[in-house]
Order: sequence, then C-alpha cells, then structure tokens
Amino acid sequence: RAGYGMIVSGLLLEGRDVDVATMPAASADSLALAGIHARLDRRGLLPAGHLVDGGYTSLVHMERAGREHRVDLTGPLPGNRTRQHRDQEGYARDDFRIDYDREEVTCPQGQVSRTWPGPYPTSSPDAAPLIVAKFTRSQCQPCPARAACTTSGDGKRTVGFPPRELYELQARNRADQQDPAWHKRYAVRSGVEGTVCELANGHGMRHCRYRGQPKAHLQHVLTAIAVNIERLSQLPPGESTAPRPPTAFQDYCNGRVPAQGRARGHRRIHPASRRCVPLTTPHGTMTRPIDSSSTLLW
Repeated sequence: RAGYGMIVSGLLLEGRDVDVATMPAASADSLALAGIHARLDRRGLLPAGHLVDGGYTSLVHMERAGREHRVDLTGPLPGNRTRQHRDQEGYARDDFRIDYDREEVTCPQGQVSRTWPGPYPTSSPDAAPLIVAKFTRSQCQPCPARAACTTSGDGKRTVGFPPRELYELQARNRADQQDPAWHKRYAVRSGVEGTVCELANGHGMRHCRYRGQPKAHLQHVLTAIAVNIERLSQLPPGESTAPRPPTAFQDYCNGRVPAQGRARGHRRIHPASRRCVPLTTPHGTMTRPIDSSSTLLW
C-alpha cells in the first residue's frame, strides 16, 4: 500500500520549521529539493546554506542549488565507488591525471587515453553525466601494472568522470569533508532529528488521517504549524507562570459546559463582556457565550 513521506526544513537558530514537503514514500527524497528552494525563495526565506543528509546530496543537486538559487548545499557526498578505491589497492580514478583542455587522461604509467567520448546522460536524475576516456588494448596488455589497474575481459581500462565544473565541485566537497571544521559545522544539522522525532512520536505523524497526497500534505503542514506555536510559546528557562484558563470556545470544543462558578484559578467572565455568536456544529447551529477578549482561529 502506498504511503507518504514528510520532509521538514527548519531554521536552526530560531528552532522553527519553515517548509514542509509531502512526497510519495517510494520516491527519492532529493526530488523535493527544487520545490523546497523555490518555495523558500518566493517567501523570502531562502538560506545561504542548506544542511542535508546523504539522501539529498549529489553533484547534480549541489550544482543546481548553487546555480539557480545561490544556496550552498552541504551534506556527505558519496565517495568513489570503484573497486580499486573500495579495496584500497590498484589504480583508482583519482590516480589518473585528467586534462580537460586537451581532452585526454594520463594513467599512472604514463599512457595517454586515445578517445574522449561523452558526456553521456545517465538514467538516474541524481547522477551526473559521464565522460568515458578509453585506453586501447595495445596500451594496457603489455603494461606491467595491468593487474592493479583493470580486470576487464578485453584487458582495456576505461575511466569515467563528470564534466569539468562538476568534477571540480566534487573534488572540493570531498576535500572539505576531511576538514574537522566541516564536521563541526555539519553537526548542527542533528538538531532537525529532534524535530522529526517530535513530529513522529509526539504528534502521530506516522499515522495518516486522510486519504490522498493533498490531504496528507495538509495534515503535515498543520502539524508543523502546531509545533511552531508550541515552541514559540515556551518561556525562557527559569520563568514560569500559572496555567492559562481555558476560554469558553475551548470548553465547548472539549465538550464541557462552563459552570456558573469555575474552579479556583480560572478567571470569571464578566457578564458585560459576554456576547452570543452562532456556532455551526454537526448537530445544527447554536449560540454560546464567547469571551469578547478571545480570538477565534478558523
């Protein structure tokens, strides 16, 4: 059965949620990034930096966020997935010297690639297009380091890499991830996990009360608004006040009829400040006294 995922974006310093996206559960989280940035831009809330988890980071999304919205998308970029890099033996892609101006790749043994086709588009919207430099069989088979370079059946090595602007962005981000300052800055993002936990466990966000994505999104938005109001209404540490008495409208919603004399600690409503307004209920329209100092939110 299909479900939906809630993606929350918040201001770390102010501790409030500023955008809520609802996506089908089977879709990639990164597909929501463009819509998030567009909505924040329209509302004048677009940040200079956006901290995200690994599900949102790719070269394509990082480049697009910087180009279209001038947002520095920060998150753990996946490492090199080649066998040589994974096993820490042999020649990985980073051991080859790439010359974009001359469109050639030089291997650690000094051989120069013969062809430079591409960039080829990929089937995944998150993956960058690839240039695939190829070496010939006559170059690779006599090489004494061939076993450390390739295990392909035809004995030829190919090296795939993104276009220049994406390659430089990738190298810069991978270098930043080795800097302790990057980890210190990125650690701030852990605060949003508390928001996710609060929404899921404190407000029942794992249970969708409505059918269909538009209604599920409405539930997500209203829940995030409630969390914001709850946070903004909290007093600074060390300060406390008596609990605020319920209004007549709150009593009505809770199914309680206000008695002539309320419990101690509840303020009385002066008869002069009471007025009757019509309220529409599932059982018809009726009138109830409402405190004139109250504000009704519909």
